Amino acid sequence: MEEYRLSRHHSLEKLRMDVEVHYMHYYLTGPDVNASLSTPCRSKLHHLLTGLFYGFKWNDENERIVTEDDAKILEYCFKAQQEYSLWKKVMKEIKDNGPDAGKLVFLDQIKLLAIRDVMVGHER
Repeated sequence: MEEYRLSRHHSLEKLRMDVEVHYMHYYLTGPDVNASLSTPCRSKLHHLLTGLFYGFKWNDENERIVTEDDAKILEYCFKAQQEYSLWKKVMKEIKDNGPDAGKLVFLDQIKLLAIRDVMVGHER
């Protein structure tokens, strides 16, 4: 059976003497994937990934074994970081019905967005 692993770690970057930016670095590894994403901790994408895969536990940096569908969601997030309307829609579903419902909405939306991308000539 193929196994996918999700891990993350936190870092702090000093931009100036009085400005610090917190980042979360996500890593997805598996038989056919080796992808990563760095995102500011204040971003909606970080909040979404924390809700979906870490149960809104902000300091949890433990490695997770994820399903193939989860890996598809993560790969899409890593490649399409500016799908803000999707992040908003999935976050609402997570808050209303939990992470599993959010993942189902996400998988359905990925199919629609893939069709959109082909029609406008973009591939992710």
